[in-house]
This record gives sequence, C-alpha cells and structure tokens, in this order.
Amino acid sequence: MPDPLPLAGDTAKPDGPPARAPEAAFGLRFTLPLMLGTTLNPVNSSMIATGLAAIAADFHVGPGQAAGLVAVLYLCSAVMQPTMGKLATLYGPRRIFLTGVAILLVGGVIGGLAPAFGLLLLSRALIGVGSSACYPSAMALVRRRAERLATGVPSVVLGNFSIASQVVTVVGLPVGGVLAGVFGWRALFFVNVPLALITLGFAARQVEQDPPPRRSRGLTGILADVDLAGIVLFAACVVSLLIFLDDLERPAWPLAGLAAATAAALVLWERRAVSPLIDVRALARSGALRRTYLRQTTTGLGVYTAIYAITQWLEGSAGYGSSRVGVIMLPLSLVSMVLARVVAKRGWVRRPLTLGALAMAGGGLTMAAARHDAGIGLPLAMTVLFGCTNGLSNLANQTTLYVQTPADGIAVASGLFRTFAYIGAIFSSSLIGIAFGDRVTDTGFHHLGWVVVGLGAFTALVTALDRRVPISVAGRRGERASASQSPPATPHPTKEGPPVHLRILALLLTPLGMLLRRKRAGTEHSVRNAPELAAPRTFELTSPSFDHGGTIPLRHATMDLGPNLSPELRWAGLPEGTAQLLLVMEDIDVPTARPGLHLAALLPPDPAYVEEGALTPDNPRVRYLPDHRGRTGYQGPRPLPGHGVHRYGFHLFALDEVMVDDATDVDLQRLLPHVEGHVLAGAFLEGILRG
Repeated sequence: MPDPLPLAGDTAKPDGPPARAPEAAFGLRFTLPLMLGTTLNPVNSSMIATGLAAIAADFHVGPGQAAGLVAVLYLCSAVMQPTMGKLATLYGPRRIFLTGVAILLVGGVIGGLAPAFGLLLLSRALIGVGSSACYPSAMALVRRRAERLATGVPSVVLGNFSIASQVVTVVGLPVGGVLAGVFGWRALFFVNVPLALITLGFAARQVEQDPPPRRSRGLTGILADVDLAGIVLFAACVVSLLIFLDDLERPAWPLAGLAAATAAALVLWERRAVSPLIDVRALARSGALRRTYLRQTTTGLGVYTAIYAITQWLEGSAGYGSSRVGVIMLPLSLVSMVLARVVAKRGWVRRPLTLGALAMAGGGLTMAAARHDAGIGLPLAMTVLFGCTNGLSNLANQTTLYVQTPADGIAVASGLFRTFAYIGAIFSSSLIGIAFGDRVTDTGFHHLGWVVVGLGAFTALVTALDRRVPISVAGRRGERASASQSPPATPHPTKEGPPVHLRILALLLTPLGMLLRRKRAGTEHSVRNAPELAAPRTFELTSPSFDHGGTIPLRHATMDLGPNLSPELRWAGLPEGTAQLLLVMEDIDVPTARPGLHLAALLPPDPAYVEEGALTPDNPRVRYLPDHRGRTGYQGPRPLPGHGVHRYGFHLFALDEVMVDDATDVDLQRLLPHVEGHVLAGAFLEGILRG
C-alpha cells in the first residue's frame, strides 16, 4: 500500500518567541518620535529657501554666499548620515538619536541668535549633523524591535517614515514662508527648538533603553572602534565629489581627482580597519546591496532633475506664476504619498521598483514632447508620473535595503542610502545648469527629458536583471507569523528571484493585462455551477495559509511571483460513506471564455488534510486529471500582470465511490458524467491574488 500523505503535525516547532503582527508591535507610542526625528532633516532643507533673501540683506552678503546655507546642510548630511549610523551601532541607536536631536536643538538656538553670518553657517552645520542621526538610528531601532518580536519586515512603518518626510517637504516651503513673513527669518532657526524638545520628550519616554555599550580600552580603543581615519577619508571623498558635481559647467578636475584618490585610500584603509565605518569587504560581496544604492542614486537623480527642471521651465519658459506652479506641482506629492501608503500596506517591492522606473521614463518622454504654449495638461501629467516614481521607488528601495542588510549593519547602510540620494540631488543641479545655460528654453527642457528617459530605462533594466530583489515582503511576514502555528513539513525552497526571462515577460504583458482588465470568465462555466457536481450538503475546507477571501501568500504562486508550493488544505465534516474526494482549483477571473483550471485531482478521504507542497505530479496518493495542456499537479496562481485581482476557488467534493483507479488519461470534463449522482457533499475555499 502506498505511503500516506505527510502529516502537518509531524515536525517540531521552531524555537523562538511567538510572532507578532507589525501593527501590534509598532504602535504610535513607539513610531511617533521616530517619525518626528526623521522629518527634521527634510523640513530644514526646504524651509530655509524662504529666508535666503532676507538673510543676505541683513548680513550684506551675496546670493551665492547665502545659498551656502543650503549647501552646508547637504554636505554635512551626506557625510554624517553613515557616520551617525556607525555611532548608533557602537553606542546604541536610542542614545545617538537623542544626542542628534540635542545637537539640532543647539544649532537652532545658535542660528536664531547669530550676530554674524559665520555663526549661521555653523548653525546649519550643527542642524545637518544632528538631524543626520535620526534616520539611521530610527531604522536601527525599528530593526531591533522587529528582530526581538519576530514581526518580519515592518513595511508599514518604513512607509510611514517615507510619507512623513514627503509631507514635511511639501509643507516646509509654505510654513517657512509664513514663519519668515510673520516673525522674520530667525524663526526658521528657532522653530527647531520646540520641534527638538517635542521629539526628545516623546523619544525619552516611549523608546526602550539601549543595552550598555561595549567598553573600549582607552582612547586608542575608542578611535579604533569609531574608525576616525575612515570617517575623515569618507568625508573628504564625499565633499570633494559633491562640490565637483555641483558645478559641471566649469568642472574643477582637481576635486574629481581628490575624490578618486580619497575613495581609493578609503577602500584600502577600510579593508584593514578593526571596526570599519563602511565594511567594503561585505559591500564587495553583496552585489544586491550595490545595485540598491545604484537604483537609489539614479532614481534620485532622475526625480530631482525633473522637479527642479519642471519648476524652472514653467516659470521661465511657459510663463506661469510661482503660485500656479505650486498648484501644478501639488499632484506630485499627493500621488507620491498615496502610492507609498499602498505599497507599504501591500508589502510590494519588485513591482513598485519596476513601475516607478517606467513612470520616470514616461515622465521624461512628456518632458521631451513638451512645449511652453501647449497648455496645463502636459505639466500635470509630468507631475503625476514623477509622483508615481517618487512614491513607488523610494519606499521599495528602502524596503530592499532593509531586507538585504544584516541587523548589525542597518544603521550604517541606511545612512549611506541617504548619502547616495544626496549625490543624485546635487548632480541634478549641474545637469539643469548645463541644459539651460543662461536661459530656460524648450530645447534645454527636451534635452533633460531625454536624460530622464535614459535614467528611467536604465533603472528598469537594473531592476529586471536583479534576481536578488524580493517580489514582496508580505509573504515573509506571513510565513513568519504562521511558523509557530503549523510549520510545514516540507522546507520552503529558497528562491533569490525568478529567471530574467520571466520578469521581462511579466513586464511586457502588463499593458495587455490593463487593456483586458474588464474581461473576466466569471462563474457561468465554473465547477461550482456544474450540474454534475451539485451537492446536497456542505462540509468544511480550510487552509492555514490564508482565510476564505484572503490573499494567497506568494509562496503558493508561480512563474515570477513564487516557487509554486501547493497550500496546505484541511477538511472536516465529511459525510458517512465518503470513498473518494475530487479537488478542483480554478481561476474565475482569467480573461478567457471559461475559468482557468489550475488543479484537478482525486484524493483519499483520510487523512483529513494534504500537506503544503504535497500536490506534486510524483505523489503516488494523488490521481491527477490533466488540464488542456496535459499538465498534472498543482499549477500555482499567476494573474495576468496588470489585470487586477483574481479569485481562485478551491472546490472539494465528497464522492460515494472511487471513480477511477488511474486517471492519467481522463480529464475533468470526461470525468464529470461519471461523477453525476455520486456527490455526497461539497466544500469551497476562495483566495485572491492581484495581477
């Protein structure tokens, strides 16, 4: 007699604490101070623009010197983000978070009271240093809690960070204008005092304490742990590179040489450092992380180029006033925030990266086709497309970084992530200067559009070819949460990513799916309405993987989505006299005349379950009915990309006699006449998956 189907309870449960849902583990008490802290850098970046003219007038400096207040914050932030991440790793993220906010408070006081322009520069430097501690420390705090409570990837929390930063970036300019207009430009510095005090108060009370830091042996040990030499070399490299990129119209080639030389020296030093600022060996081994940094740079370069170029072109060439330009640019932020929220809730990663890159290329095409007298429709389309890029790509890149980085390296990696974004932002200003020259024209705008098209296409290609980008983190969270309840007997195969040709195929099929979105097979020809399968009573069919009407985890999907593991199914309440079970899985939303058949099989009624991954063609306990292609076994769901939500029905019928002993040559349609009159009861379980 053949071996029975494997039992779900035959394996030992893994050690460790029970999993908790991210929503329960990351309440507002914990996340609020972290969100406040991560907004301090972007709000200071945007507000200062409204006070530059008044500052220049009061201190009798030129516009270029006044603009140095913007540059010094960017330079300090680019250098200090990974540096503060290193300190957070050594001494505890909560300590560094609170220290950074305190430094920002001091910078706000100095700037508000500054009697000389030099002290304003010092104030902005302190604000840049202090606010740079918040993001890498917050990421480390989130990661520490997620690891301790076994929540999986808290994509909603990461999304909230992204959305909060976008909100303050949008409101920074108008709020700064109000503050500077009512109280004078010094309010742009003093406003950091209440912001810092509120953040400090919440963080001190609501974020758990750090463990005691490891004690270094003397000053030499401290310097070795902190890697002061690495910090100096990194600062020299980044500052010289950013200053070089800031003015490519008149390139300072010695700065480019200095950047290259210090980069080489940094690599050599970090390879032998006891506690390196940047673990260049690990970075060299992790091509996935390097590609994430590359995507962050190209995305930042493309989006910032578009934003700065569109605003200048609307005012300088199309003749719109500043208030009207602000209204035209508003959809960019709104679309970005909405999409970031959607992506965070769904836990998607690969698809947003791809669609965000394609949206950037599409936005570049609209720039290349724009004319200053063409009306408001095209500018609005541009802002919507770049809002899609910003909302989809930034969060997905951030989530990818979180997944690809070990817990003890997340703070430095997050800081470096921000540094690459600053590189893209500063490089964009030079591209715009080169394209526009002395006057904003349609021709220069078109040239920038083609640059953005190239950046979008390149980013999409890098994503498509990167097998290490996760499809989604929702499945990771679901697997983690269910592990303590019913661990699978069959280990899940590890899968770094789908083959390149499948990812490209899915990308190419997306427009077709969108065109056919209204075309659905429906239930008319579903087995639930087949007269031969009419059942006089019902029984229970469930799965530990998903609830009735819930989302099917991606590990049960196929092609480019998952490894095609059949879900665990359990049944109860079979009627007396059940001799055999007929299991059918179908997709009623496929864009064809009839529902798509994913599985048809005959099973023994005992035991009352089928294990996850057991519905393979070689299982001797299952008699499969081939589909129209002759395939047997479980064929996982994979909705047509872009087609929307698909409903997948699992139908189980209790039969009063064994229909066939070997069904390899009998398909479902040929079997139905023999089944009629032998159905004792039926059960139904439905899951969904979005295409």
